[in-house]
Amino acid sequence: QRERVRVREKAANWGSPHPVFRRQCGVDEPPTRANIRSVTFNSSAATAGPTGCLSNVPAVGYTRGNDSIGTLEGAGGIGGLLARSHGYAGGSWSTHSYYHADGGGNVTYLINSSQAMVASYRYDPYGRLLASSGGLAGANVMRFSSKPWLAHHGSASDGLYYYGYRFYDPNLQRWLNRDPLGDRAFKKRFNIPVSRKRIDRNLYHFVFNEPVASIDPYGLDKTPWPYNGGVCNCANNSFTVCVLIDGDYYTLPAGQCTASGNMNGGHDDVDGYWLDTTFYKIETGFGDACKPDDECKWNWNSDGPNSPSSRGAKLGDTYPDGCGPIYVPPPLPRGPIRTGP
Repeated sequence: QRERVRVREKAANWGSPHPVFRRQCGVDEPPTRANIRSVTFNSSAATAGPTGCLSNVPAVGYTRGNDSIGTLEGAGGIGGLLARSHGYAGGSWSTHSYYHADGGGNVTYLINSSQAMVASYRYDPYGRLLASSGGLAGANVMRFSSKPWLAHHGSASDGLYYYGYRFYDPNLQRWLNRDPLGDRAFKKRFNIPVSRKRIDRNLYHFVFNEPVASIDPYGLDKTPWPYNGGVCNCANNSFTVCVLIDGDYYTLPAGQCTASGNMNGGHDDVDGYWLDTTFYKIETGFGDACKPDDECKWNWNSDGPNSPSSRGAKLGDTYPDGCGPIYVPPPLPRGPIRTGP
């Protein structure tokens, strides 16, 4: 049995990774922070038990640095791989290989200490392996999005990538399971409200079908948290209030507010609203459609941060003639409702 461990060490002399001085034998998540080396151990579960390491000899080590956006873990380690080491004996590694990646953090090349190619990979935009070569092409598992590749029965082209929260199939170009951020069970576990943005969208697609321009650090929807804005319409308003929610428009009846929700869900994110023929953006908190804030007003001759398109309107900056259906708050989840800590 091969088990993963995480090893922390000081960042010094990346070209020759230090011997391990702290170990934890057991299952651990793939490391993403800088100055962390992931090590795969050779062990025998039958002899030493499910978490015991029989020989305690590392088989492979990975040295990491800043990821593709220059942070420790903001991009989930994508683009942060520096080196792969193997041949551990007497407290040191005998062989080091060094990673090269494209702009998306996809591993495309490994070279050895003599700067000779030892592995090369070519992918389609969704991560399907098109070609590979080199002596370490099969042994190295860190590939597309700098994520570990889990082959089906040793296949070179059929398998999954593990992102931490989900498994991704590059041949199907989709995730195998729903986005946890749109799953009510996940929401209930972490007390996260779920808006219709999370529930109604396709929860299986990969980076909105834009793999060339986007990355997914952990297997979670990259859209910012959707529950931050709302608006109220006063009872005596003679103008139509057309609210923008997750890109679509809804008519907000007089005397009604959009759902503020609670820990059990039922929240909507309002990005802006039309009052008659004037558009106002909403960021955080609640806006009053009868007392609109002029600082949030959009001028028709500008496509700046107050414009409908900048707030996600599917119609762009076009006035929604007829607005949309009457606004109805999203339902609270069925089943047991959590009312305490």
